[in-house]
Order: sequence, then C-alpha cells, then structure tokens
Amino acid sequence: VAQYPQLLRNFLGRFKDQSAEIRTLMVEFGVAMLVRKNGRGPQDTDLPIAEHLVKRLVDPNEQVRLKVVHEACDAAHGQITCVSADLLRAISDRLSDKKSNIRKDAITGLA
Repeated sequence: VAQYPQLLRNFLGRFKDQSAEIRTLMVEFGVAMLVRKNGRGPQDTDLPIAEHLVKRLVDPNEQVRLKVVHEACDAAHGQITCVSADLLRAISDRLSDKKSNIRKDAITGLA
C-alpha cells in the first residue's frame, strides 16, 4: 500500500466510476478483499474498503445498492468479523430504501 499510493488511489477511484457495471464489480472485489484480510480484523487495514462500500449503499443505481447488500451480508454470514459495524449499520439504513427488493434483501440479510 505504501509502495504504490497512486495505484491504490486509482483502484479506489473505481468505486466512483461512471459505469454501474464497474461499480458493481468493485463491490465484489471490495467485499472479497475484506474477507481475505479477515485474520487482521476490520480495524487493522490501511485500505478504506468498508468506507467505499458504505458510500455505494446510497448509489443512484439500484443494482449497485443491491449488490452491496448481498455481498456484505453473505460475507457477514460466513464470518461476522470481516464486516465492520459501520457497514452493517449502513445496510440497516437500507430498510428505508425506496425499492422494495432492497428493503426485503436488507432485512433478510441482517436476520
């Protein structure tokens, strides 16, 4: 991370890409990175992946929001320590989403 700051900045910038497909892929990569570094705990990372995932929960594209809910809840069910409390709290905020399928998936994912 410290050796290649520009590469990291470019990678994290893809979370805000214009294309919803790219943002969806970044959600998948982001959750996979959280799961892989699980042994260190969510607070011991230099990568602000969880922060970017929280921001994608308010994405204008419904599919991106839904992907964050699915991926993060699946990861939490596998190992709760890989998902931060802030991310779980942000998923609970999706219970008031305007789309019913996101509300439904958020509540079942958190159950």
